[in-house]
Amino acid sequence: MKKISKICSFILLNVLLLSNRLFATANAYVNDTTRLVPRLPARASIEKFAGDPDFQYQRDVAPPPNWWGKFLRWIGKWLDKLFGGLGYDNFWQYVFITIIILVAVWVILKLAGVRFTDLFQRKKVNVDLPYETVNEDVRKMDFDQLIGEALDRKNYRLAVRLYYLKALKQLDESGLIAWKPEKTNSCYMNELSSSHLKTDFQQMTMSFEYVWYGEFSLGEHDFNSIRGTFLAFQKQINGK
Repeated sequence: MKKISKICSFILLNVLLLSNRLFATANAYVNDTTRLVPRLPARASIEKFAGDPDFQYQRDVAPPPNWWGKFLRWIGKWLDKLFGGLGYDNFWQYVFITIIILVAVWVILKLAGVRFTDLFQRKKVNVDLPYETVNEDVRKMDFDQLIGEALDRKNYRLAVRLYYLKALKQLDESGLIAWKPEKTNSCYMNELSSSHLKTDFQQMTMSFEYVWYGEFSLGEHDFNSIRGTFLAFQKQINGK
């Protein structure tokens, strides 16, 4: 009898739990009939946010292109129009575009006064000595006569230049240097690197460059001092 009573109690308990769960589920799906009232911000707040630059998300307007930008855009549109409906292979498209670019570069260089070949050629080094005669050849010059004429005119600055060129001629004739009009004074110093004359030649070169390039106003006294240096150097060359 007790066993039957326990079974009945267990069944009744489960029925009650199940009924509570069903009731709770039914209440969860009850329609909400509450009326919703939308909340709108005040007009003053909207105007405030609209005037705040932090909330301006539109893109900056690009400035109008210059003539070069317009030209490039025209070229791009023209190429798109040209190749848009054609069945050319990519290879020939690139060839044609390359030709167009080269022609455009040539036109620009022509307008700028630059030769196309100058872009691929190394410029020659200018002569260190601004000779009065462009094609002057020291091997054919009579320096004794030229120096005498310069001294008669009291052009001591020119006389220093002629003494220096005479020294180069003597070094060339002695086989110590290989004179060329496009060479610089530094080139000749390097050629004399193994010679005992290098130090004296370097000092003589400094004196010449100071007088000639610095446009130094040279008097007779200073010239005689410099001429002594050149004459001593000539004796060293002859007595090598």
